[in-house]
Amino acid sequence: MIRFRRSVRSQRGVALIAVMLALLVLSLIVSAMVFMTMGESTMSFGQLHNQQALAAAEAGAYRMLAELRHRVEVNGELSTQLALRGATALELDAICRGDSHSVRLPINLLTDYAYPTTGNDWRQAGDAAILELGTSTAPIVMSDSSTGAAIGSFHATLHVRSSGNPLRDCVLAGDDSRFLMWFDYAIVSTGRVANAVKTVCLRSPNADRCADWVSGVSWSPSNDGVPILVQRESVARYAAMLLSSSPAGSSSFYSGAVINGKVHSNSRIRITGNPTFNATVTQVDADMLFSGCGTDTNITIQQPSVNPNSYLRVPGCDLPTFNNTVATASPESAAGTNPARAAVGMAPYDGAGEPASADVRGASNDDAYAAGALRDGVYVMDACGASSCGIYIQGDVQQMVLRSENGRQVILLTIGTSWDSAQRNQKIIVDPATGTVQRCWMLSGSDPGMGDCAGWASTRSYVGLTFNGVMFINGSITSDSNPAGSSGLYGMVNRNTRLTLAADREIRITDHLIYETPPAAPGHNPINVLGVWSRSGDVTIVGALTPHDVYIDAVILAPNGRFWVEGWNLPPARGNVYFLGSTVQNTFGAFGGFNPDTGYGRVMGFDWRLSSDVRPPHIPKAQHFTSVRLPSDAWIFAHGDPLYFRPEWEEVIGI
Repeated sequence: MIRFRRSVRSQRGVALIAVMLALLVLSLIVSAMVFMTMGESTMSFGQLHNQQALAAAEAGAYRMLAELRHRVEVNGELSTQLALRGATALELDAICRGDSHSVRLPINLLTDYAYPTTGNDWRQAGDAAILELGTSTAPIVMSDSSTGAAIGSFHATLHVRSSGNPLRDCVLAGDDSRFLMWFDYAIVSTGRVANAVKTVCLRSPNADRCADWVSGVSWSPSNDGVPILVQRESVARYAAMLLSSSPAGSSSFYSGAVINGKVHSNSRIRITGNPTFNATVTQVDADMLFSGCGTDTNITIQQPSVNPNSYLRVPGCDLPTFNNTVATASPESAAGTNPARAAVGMAPYDGAGEPASADVRGASNDDAYAAGALRDGVYVMDACGASSCGIYIQGDVQQMVLRSENGRQVILLTIGTSWDSAQRNQKIIVDPATGTVQRCWMLSGSDPGMGDCAGWASTRSYVGLTFNGVMFINGSITSDSNPAGSSGLYGMVNRNTRLTLAADREIRITDHLIYETPPAAPGHNPINVLGVWSRSGDVTIVGALTPHDVYIDAVILAPNGRFWVEGWNLPPARGNVYFLGSTVQNTFGAFGGFNPDTGYGRVMGFDWRLSSDVRPPHIPKAQHFTSVRLPSDAWIFAHGDPLYFRPEWEEVIGI
């Protein structure tokens, strides 16, 4: 019995040891699994942070690329006001000749005009210009939009330099001054999330690898790169340009006016109430005039870096809103282009003289009368010898009606007098696809409106002509005082037509003047655009004939007159003029009066397409040089804007 009890006790000890050994083994296994799980979790977090850091770096790179595009496209301006920021006209001329050893490199010119409103934040490093978005010590922090918690950061550096591609299309004289320059770029962006750090690089086509840009080693130009077309900007880029140098011609902007384009006055701006300016405002005079309280108050314009809303106001009277800079500037001009010469197919520059009667006859097969003064009538320039020519009208036009018929631009004319009485009433048909012109007269029945000469007894086609978009009237577009009649200018511009109607004297608008396809929203860029240009007179909205609420889509030019409403001070009120386009006038024309309300209210919209290279044919250029992007007819944009092509991408190690 005693022996048996000892045996049981011995087995119990072995079992206890076995259980303890098993627990130890299980503990080791569990610990190993915990460590493995924690390691895998740490690896997973590390991989996640690496991916997030890479995404942050890419975000910074593309944000900097957007900044480059914005500065070249929007802020790019070489201004005489800024003395070309160090680049003189002689230097530009030398650059165009390829004499880059005696002048600054073209890329320095880029940094001189691609600058923000508040000042130049580029820095030079050898042959490269550098722009930074955040730094390694002060990065751009990325936050969770819902909680505001910081989730990562990035800093990006843009390097820009000349590509070595020679400048092209250099013309530094006359109305068409322009040049084409090329640059290479590299963007190095570093993203950081937790302890993970990633760096990526975006490069223009065929540019050096990013390590070479950053290390400062001897670089080789790509001989390719991104082009910048720099040219004198169109006067149509201004929502309102006032050319009078007399303070008496001060423009007055009232409460309710919202101006989305640039405004310039060769004297000073007058503010009455609370208008809003969403683009730059410039004037020649040092003082801006405020008159909302009935007493004129002059306020001196400060530096563009000073917020204009902090001082350009008269509390209780005039509280304008300026959403961009206000500054003094050099006088502007609408000279430089002669529409009469452009219509005849001659070099369209002022100073070269008006086309003579012999010039008109020599460029047209219309009117065989070969001596003496030019007879009144229509002359289609089918023999001008240029690649494209216009239409010249001698004498007054009593009626001009624009129509879009079957994809063609139709112009119905009633001439005041004509060398052939049968041709006083005419139909001119322009095919925008080919530029060919057809003319019809002697209406023998009814016109079905199909863009042809059906219903007209006499016709003429001008084979081989390419219409350059300019119709010049050596006289006026008049109107009849009879409201029951039809006279003056009105109608619709075909969706594929760019047209400039220029007259030597007054142009009178008597009804809606609109685009078949108006721009619907920013980014919608239809082709149709119209210029209405009186060289020495007014562009007049005839209040006695126009309807209640009249719509006008055009670039209006009256450099020696005004754009105004005849009868603006006569009751009753006529509603509003809904305008879309741009105005250039000598003095600011009146549209309506107050107490009592008379004439029309003014709803002036700026056509955003005019901020690009879209403009009516052969209208004048301003004194500023600006970079041009799409939409444009320039050959470099034939396949799109190279600045928006996909850049080359690489991940960079060790930078």
